[in-house]
Amino acid sequence: MGSGKTIVAAAAAQQVLLAGHSVCLLAPTKILAQQHFHNLQNLFPELNFQLVTAQQRYQKTARPCFFIGTHGLLNHLEEIQPAFVIYDEQQRFGVKHRSLENYFSKNQAWPHLLSMTATPIPRTFMLSIFSHLDASYLQEMPKNRQMATTWLIPEKKAPAAWEWLADQLLLVDQQRIKQAIVVCPFIDPSKQQSLENVAAAESRFKELQHFFNEYYQKKGLSKQQQPTFGLLHARLSRKQQEQTIQEVYQQKIQILVSTPMVEVGVDLPNADFMVIEAAERFGLASLHQLRGRVGRAGQESFCLLLPSSTNVEQKETQKIRLQRLQHFCEEKDGLKLAELDLENRGAGNIFGMQQSGFQQLRFASWTNKNLIAQAQQLAQDSSLDENTLPLRSIFQIDPSELPIAAN
Repeated sequence: MGSGKTIVAAAAAQQVLLAGHSVCLLAPTKILAQQHFHNLQNLFPELNFQLVTAQQRYQKTARPCFFIGTHGLLNHLEEIQPAFVIYDEQQRFGVKHRSLENYFSKNQAWPHLLSMTATPIPRTFMLSIFSHLDASYLQEMPKNRQMATTWLIPEKKAPAAWEWLADQLLLVDQQRIKQAIVVCPFIDPSKQQSLENVAAAESRFKELQHFFNEYYQKKGLSKQQQPTFGLLHARLSRKQQEQTIQEVYQQKIQILVSTPMVEVGVDLPNADFMVIEAAERFGLASLHQLRGRVGRAGQESFCLLLPSSTNVEQKETQKIRLQRLQHFCEEKDGLKLAELDLENRGAGNIFGMQQSGFQQLRFASWTNKNLIAQAQQLAQDSSLDENTLPLRSIFQIDPSELPIAAN
């Protein structure tokens, strides 16, 4: 997260373009595609770029071109015939969208493929383990970058957490105001009884305005001295969304209440605080992506996880979910979070479309990379005779792992 995946991909793409071939970069959202388009144009002004979204249609060109777009760009791959295809935030694409055989005929030469993610989903992680994908890791953060401190806030301490945030937003850091993002799973409150306590952006926006206003009034602050609020979700018009994002960039909005649409594509380097409402409803990959939205300019940052309130029948399930969130607070490595996700959710069907879930194929440990590496080496070594070589001499298995396979 924030380790420089985009610039690595761009450097490789530049070489392909200079060699006379086209490149396609696919992003899951229009906002992210536009961000890449403008940033890469500034970095490589000598290259030919084209943005392809629902509003910007594909235009045929004879020159090698760096095409950047959303899912619609996939429909033009056969005509473009790129030598290099890049998927950014690949966990946000479906299996079919990531399968290049769906977009090229058998007689065509397939392009080189680069998939990028800070948090591989279980299926992708298992594909890399089985050598269907070669994996490279960026393990160093930029020198001035630090991952956000993450806290799990119990329900009874939530009011105190909001008051702490209100105080923090009044502080000025090197002539820079502080900003917070509050993420809610829904736009409107759910009508289902089991989801009635899950935070919704529209209602939380009004509730927080009221809460902060009352708190600041007690401190003797006028309305003009209080932080300003903004609301962002998919039901707003495109113009309203763009205006809100621009006002956040310009620091006219200090507290942004949003749905998870800020997970990818909204780069807010000035943001200091991320508050995730109903955090138990998010996967580990999404939580890690949201946490990575803050502190991107090197400043100290914080991520607060606020679980939903529960009834008596849900207490046992909630306990398991809280344990998962606590583990997330303690672990900041996206790869290790992906391993935990794989263990908890299963790899899905690597020969089909399921991206998570447990199949009939059993493992002593889903993430025992040493054991799987031994199996891969055995498969590649044709000199071994499986009829004469004892199984125990091939695999150095830790007996403590075996009961897991029997579960």
